[in-house]
Order: sequence, then C-alpha cells, then structure tokens
Amino acid sequence: MDPIIDALIYRYAKNQPTQGNTDRDTLIAFVLSIQSFSDTNSLLAQIKAQHPDWQLPASAIAILACVDACSKIIFKLTLMEPCIDQLLRHAIPRVAAHMLMDPSLPLSKKTTVLIILDRLSEGLIGWTPDLGLAGNNLRDKLQQSLQAISPLDMNASTINEDISNFLDKESNRILRLEQRLADTETGIMRSQQTKNLSAAMINRATQDKLISQNFIEFLHGPWHDSLQLIIHTHGINSEAWQRAEKLTETIVWTYQPIDPDSADAADQNQRLYSIIEHLPNEIKELLVALEHDHAAIDVALIAIEQDHVAIISDQQLQYVAFQPLPDERSVMAGSRVSRVLLRKIDALKTGQWFAFEEAGQPPIRIKLILKLDDINQLLFTNRNGMRVLQKSFAEFAYYLSSRVARPLNSGAMFSSTFSQFYAAITTEYEDYQKLIADRKIMVRRADQARDASRQKALQEANALASANNATDQPENTRQQPVEAEPTNSSELASQSSVDASSTSAARLNEYSKEVTQQVRGLTAGHYLKLRTKSGDYQQARLAVRNKRTDRMIFIDPDGIKIGEFNSQQLAQLLTDGEAQFNQDGKGFEDALAEVVTKLRLDRNKSYDDLTGK
Repeated sequence: MDPIIDALIYRYAKNQPTQGNTDRDTLIAFVLSIQSFSDTNSLLAQIKAQHPDWQLPASAIAILACVDACSKIIFKLTLMEPCIDQLLRHAIPRVAAHMLMDPSLPLSKKTTVLIILDRLSEGLIGWTPDLGLAGNNLRDKLQQSLQAISPLDMNASTINEDISNFLDKESNRILRLEQRLADTETGIMRSQQTKNLSAAMINRATQDKLISQNFIEFLHGPWHDSLQLIIHTHGINSEAWQRAEKLTETIVWTYQPIDPDSADAADQNQRLYSIIEHLPNEIKELLVALEHDHAAIDVALIAIEQDHVAIISDQQLQYVAFQPLPDERSVMAGSRVSRVLLRKIDALKTGQWFAFEEAGQPPIRIKLILKLDDINQLLFTNRNGMRVLQKSFAEFAYYLSSRVARPLNSGAMFSSTFSQFYAAITTEYEDYQKLIADRKIMVRRADQARDASRQKALQEANALASANNATDQPENTRQQPVEAEPTNSSELASQSSVDASSTSAARLNEYSKEVTQQVRGLTAGHYLKLRTKSGDYQQARLAVRNKRTDRMIFIDPDGIKIGEFNSQQLAQLLTDGEAQFNQDGKGFEDALAEVVTKLRLDRNKSYDDLTGK
C-alpha cells in the first residue's frame, strides 16, 4: 500500500475496514455534488447524513478526514470576506475529489488544484464589497475558476496560467497607482508630520512653565522652523533631534524662578550662570533654519540674552501664558507606547495586508504601501490602490495589540497547509513504524536468549540424568549386554517414546524434590524473581517466614507485599517457571525448571524431538 495512505489511515482510520460497500467513482460523484463546506458541516458528516448505509474503505475515510482537517485550518488563517470565504469553501469538495483520485497530490511538483487555489486566495485577500467594477470582475473570475477545476481531467497548468495573467494585469495596474500615491504623499506627510512633531515637542517642554514674550516669539519662529528641518534631515530618532529636545528643555528651565529659600538655591544659581554663559553658542549651532542669515540669528539671540541678563540681575521678568503650537495629530498619535508594542511595527513590511475594524466603522482591508521611519508614519491603501488610512507607529501598535488591526496571511495557504500536514502525519507514521520495528527486534532477541537458555538447560538436564542413571545402576546390570533391540521402524519409535516419557517423569520428580529441598532452606532476606501479569520477572525479597504455619511473605524493593505462599505453592511456582531463584545470570535451577516443565507438558513427544537431536 502507498506509504501516504498508510500514514493517513494510521492517523484517521486505524480501526476501519480495508474494503467498503461503495466504489470510488460513486463516492467521487457524490463529493463533487456537495455545494457547501463548514467546520460543522464537514465532508464526512454530509456523507454520513445523506448515505448512512455507505461503508467507506479506510483509505477514503482517511483522505476525506484529512481534507476536512486541513480546510478548517486554512479558513481559520485566511480570514476572507464572507462572500469570498463562501465561494472558496465551494472548492473544498473539488479538492477532495482530486485527492481521492491521487492521494499524493499535495506532494506533487506539478501544477495542481491546490496551486490554483493558492493563486486565487492570494489575489482575493484584499477584496471587499465596495471595490466597484474591479471588485466585481475579480469575484466573477473566482467563480469561473471554480467551475474550471471541477472536472477531474482538467488542465491545471492552463487554468493557473489564465488566472495568473488576469491577476498580474490587475496587480501591475494597482502597483503603478500605489507608487504614484507614495511619491506624492511622502512629501506631504513629511511636511505635515515634521511640523506636528516639532510643535508637540515645544508644547511638552513649555507646559505649565513661566516664559517671556521674547522667548515665545523665538519658539514660534526660528526655533520651530529649525526643529522641522532637523526632523526632515535627520529624523526623530537621531542624535541631532535628541540634542534639540534637551536644549529646548534647558532654555525653558533658565526662565523658571529659583526659590531663594531652597536648600540648593546657591547650586541652582551657579548652574544657571554656567548655562547662560554657553547657551548662545549651543542655540546658534541648532538654528539651522537661519543657517545662512546671520543677522536674523543675532536678532533672535539678542532677545533671549536680554531676558537672561534681567534674570541674573534679579530684575522682574514679565511672564506671559504660552499659546501651544498647533498639533493636528490625534491624542493617541502623541502618546508613548512600550518598546514591546513598537517591535511589532519594526517587523512590518510594505505589501502586508490587514483586516481593520474601528468601533462604529465598517470593516476594511488595508495594505501597507509606505513606512516612513524618520517621522514614524504608515500609509495604507485598499485593493484598488486608493488611500484609505494614515497612522503613526504608536497608533498602529495600539491597534495591533487591541486586534483592531489583524495581519492577514497572504501566502500559499492551500498547498503549504496540505504539504505541512502530510509531512507531520508521515513523520508520525514513520516514528510508529520504527517503534514497532524496535519492539520486534527486542522480542526476537528475547526469544533467542530464551532459546539459548533452553538449549543449555536441556544439555545440563541430559548430562545430569545420564550421571544419575550411571550412579544408580548395579555394576552387574551395567555390564550386562543389551538384549535384542527392536528391528523395525515402528518398534524403534515406540521404544524411543517410552524411553523419553520415562526419562522425563524421572527427571521431573527428581527436580521437584531438589526444588522443594531448596525452598525449605530459604530464610528471611533471600531474593527470588516472581513473574508478573505482563510476563516479566520482578525482584522479590522474603520478608517473613513462619515455619510453624509454613507461610512466606515476599515484598518488592519498595517494601510493598507482592506475594504470600506456603512451601508447596512456592515449589510449584519454581517448577512451573513462575518464579526463579535469584542468581547471577540464568542459573541451573531456573533453566532446568523450564526444561522439566516443558518435558512434563510434552510427554507424548520423543526424546529426540524434545532435545532437538
């Protein structure tokens, strides 16, 4: 049988009959007639419901169960729009029909029905009902393709080529639209976001602080413009931006009054004098917006210097309320998020698709076409290449964590799911076969060891019997010549059987006496081996021996009682091979017990048969 079929049967149909009462063609015809598939209405469930009298062979049950299991995984991962999801589910019975014809289909290197469905699902991932004519054409193409893959003798390569040509043409048109949009929006987004980000930084630094009118004009004018240029040139994650942010906070600090009664008033004043001394040069280096206008730089610095002179001269400054600069971003865009969430943004790549559903808004499918790391902005389009969403890194990280945005799988979902599933069940079956093979080897080795012990015991028993016979015979009897022997074959066989039976009985009786004698000599602390229900021997120690009642109690290594016998019972166990004396290796008594027991059970066999001579 095919190894794939064996593996499938091992997973799904171990106890099912090999043959059924329904032939393959009848089964395939019914499967192709199935119009729906769902997790609760699987292929096997529909067959059982509509044809309860059908008894399918194990191979068919295994293949259909595999299709059911893989399909559940696929539709759980793809998250298609309900309309497209339902159409793709219609393809599952067709997949089952093709696999009933060729169970190894998922492993084929050729174009198959699974490859065709990969191409369709990849092209349909961004489909939504509001795409207009382009969306309708795409849905119609899906329906046509599903009809094309129904015949079992379809030309898969031709169908796949037709679908690829259609989707490639659509994709090229959309990519051109997305590129034009990205080029246009990049400049707009950077200009807008640099203004918002620089304004947000100034607003944070001046919140609830005391500042003068001169400083407000400086912040609103040349300083705001310079911050925008720093972002545009270096980005908000650059050292230059961090330096500008720190300098802004420092300038604001110099305007805050120092409490003369505070314990560190002197230290703060000393720090203030030091900062004011070096501040003009620091500011001048970062006034990149006035880089080529030295006169404007001097005007901006003079206004701040006048305020600082008044501050160190203990003159009273006239403080005014700061009017925050306009920041058009949402509240969430300006919030800080953890690095754990932002790592999800770091991993995003352009071209990825997401299902996006904000509260109170219809669900949409969005494609990431632009990721601007310098201003932490993301731009998304729909399947028609139209702009639908722009979010900051922080916003989208929050949406991902709250599952407002969910990544969509757009790879080869059908073929990869089936091939990976096949790989898993094949490995599982190979592991099972290896386990069975290993067990057979162990059993064979055990049998060989038992056979060797049996042969050794037979030889020792034979030698012992010969020695005892020689000792017990009178001298004159041993010297007397043997009388006439049987001459024909029947007489020889009869005489051999009688001799073997007599010898066996004598040896059995002799061994029983010997075992009984050894049992009488057992004392507390002696070890035996007792056979368990599984056929193995377990170590047993004689814990208690009451000679008055002739009772012996045996325990295992953990001190748990495992047996209680009298002398006659224990001797019988040893004679029958249900117990062994605990010696290094397989002692004479143990081996002989097995041999004698076999001799007792096989009295009708000849001595030559028993000894293998």
